Amino acid sequence: RTIDQKMKAAAEAAMKDELSQMKDKAMVFKKSIDAVFAILRQQREKLSTRDMLKLASDKVDAVEALLLPCQEAEMPFLKGLEILPADESSRAIAHSEDAAKKMEAAVNQARNYIKTKSAEVKKLEKEVAASVTEELTAHQTRLEGASQKLSTFKKETAERKMSAFLAEVVEGISSMETKVEALAKAANIFSAATLDEVSVEDLKAAIEKCGGAEKDASVALLDVRKALATKQKETKGADAAQAFGKLQSRINAAQADVAKTKKAISSGERLVKGKVVLVEEEAKIAEAEDAVKAAERKVKPGKEEAALGIEAAHPSDEDIEAMGAALASAQQTLKQSSRAVEAQAAGAPASLKAPLQQLAERCKAALAIAAEVLALTKDQRERVMG
Repeated sequence: RTIDQKMKAAAEAAMKDELSQMKDKAMVFKKSIDAVFAILRQQREKLSTRDMLKLASDKVDAVEALLLPCQEAEMPFLKGLEILPADESSRAIAHSEDAAKKMEAAVNQARNYIKTKSAEVKKLEKEVAASVTEELTAHQTRLEGASQKLSTFKKETAERKMSAFLAEVVEGISSMETKVEALAKAANIFSAATLDEVSVEDLKAAIEKCGGAEKDASVALLDVRKALATKQKETKGADAAQAFGKLQSRINAAQADVAKTKKAISSGERLVKGKVVLVEEEAKIAEAEDAVKAAERKVKPGKEEAALGIEAAHPSDEDIEAMGAALASAQQTLKQSSRAVEAQAAGAPASLKAPLQQLAERCKAALAIAAEVLALTKDQRERVMG
């Protein structure tokens, strides 16, 4: 029995050794097979991705090819004309929008395809995945470049469409601005440094000329405001709001210019009125002063007469009666002139305030003398007047 056991153990050991050798050979064979399979898998993946990369490239090529119709569609706007005829503009915008729509669809299709395949590539063998990802990235870069050009084209098309939509308003604003400039030019005289030296006749002529120009500018401003308000009701959106804002800024600037010009004209009008009052009232005041001084000389000795010891004169009853009437008329004139001068001085230009104030002081002085003369002749006047 012992011999049988030893013989069995020896047989098992020999078998184990043989099995071990067979296992080693199998492992070597498996490694060889795995290497072959890896090579075959890599080649298979390369073959399968080749068609995918070709399709990705074709899709990007198709996108880039659609840039040409976009460029052709915008050619009418590149002729150098500021505003195209309405019909031609409408056709060109329609072609541009159609070309942009087709290109945008192609861009989205290519972008989605590249995105999907980029995710699938991550499952491939590492070396193949890296190579394919690099090529897909290159196609993606080309695609985004074309997409950026499309975005620019769409933006320009939207701006052109808005410009066509607002063409009448823009034309009206340009015409209005021309009228505002004409008003400013007509009113240049009122902004001159030597305004005080300009004759009343020239100032009146300029004011009359500005009156018509101001009316034209104001009517034009009102018209463009109404036209813009109508367009604002017809369309909404960020692009429209931006375009409306630019036009509104031009209108506001023109309105500010008109207000500034009207202020200058108003100063000119006050200057004219002040000069007219100054001339007219000075003549009236001078005449009244002469009447007051004549009456004063009849009842009071002058400085020279007083120095010679000459006493006050004794006017006749006829002189007293005439003097009373003359002084009453002079007082009325002086009071009216004083009110006119003071009213004008309140809003007069700085250059006229002092001369007008001097006239007011002369009125006060003459009225004071008239009151004194009347007081000196009170008894005689009351007797004469009965």
